[in-house]
Amino acid sequence: MTRYYFNVSAENESGTDLVGIDLPSLEAARHHAISQVTELWAERLLLGKQPLAGWLEVVDDEARAALRLPL
Repeated sequence: MTRYYFNVSAENESGTDLVGIDLPSLEAARHHAISQVTELWAERLLLGKQPLAGWLEVVDDEARAALRLPL
């Protein structure tokens, strides 16, 4: 398994995932990233805020960018 980290970079907000999660494949990391983006959108909408403009970047355990999803 590979450990993947999910970092958010958007407007005036950013967050670096220091813990990560072990996943069996890049496809599993993509599915996890999609659920994270969906959760971010839902949280902001419930608070009456606009969605963030930016991205969620998935980095593997060797600090290589694996994929990037728009927020």
